[in-house]
Amino acid sequence: MNNGNQLAYLAERFKNSYAARHWRGELSLPISYFVNGILGGAVVAVIVAATSEFIYATTTPWNIFFGLIITWSSVLLVTVWQCVGIWRSSDAHPSRGGRVFWANTAKVMVVLGLIQSGFVISQNGIPQIQESLRILAGDPSVGTYQLRIINAGTEIEYIGGIPFGASERLQALLDAAPMVQTIHLNSHGGRIGEAEKLREVT
Repeated sequence: MNNGNQLAYLAERFKNSYAARHWRGELSLPISYFVNGILGGAVVAVIVAATSEFIYATTTPWNIFFGLIITWSSVLLVTVWQCVGIWRSSDAHPSRGGRVFWANTAKVMVVLGLIQSGFVISQNGIPQIQESLRILAGDPSVGTYQLRIINAGTEIEYIGGIPFGASERLQALLDAAPMVQTIHLNSHGGRIGEAEKLREVT
């Protein structure tokens, strides 16, 4: 099968897929609304919560930024897919023998869902992305920090904020100074995840 035939085959498969049928409003209103809308929305919410925790806990600033972009873009795409499919299924519901009341009720819920999704994205997604950009810019709100070896190489003094990367620099300094026994921390705070990594290093 050549590339042209493969693309045509994949296009035909997608055209007849469950996702495409929902998008066109071909699924019944109960399936579109309860399964793809409510149940699908709950699954997306759980995935977003788990992904956000994983991103902040285990990755670098650039990975955090791209992870958040991918996560919230996916949320937006899924939300649009859900709402368009439910709306189109509502339009077709009376012609399938369903009641106009339920079709209109579903449309009202779609509008309310869009408003809620917009609120969630504006209150969570956008601030998270903005915060990740500040981190990439050097985390000016956290401030700088200094590390120095004192007392004949037996102690390390940490002064300043705790931005991303601080734990790695401290670990490198400890590796270079094996005689260190004490670490003095004089900090006003910073990134919680990085502070936890500092605790693990020490």
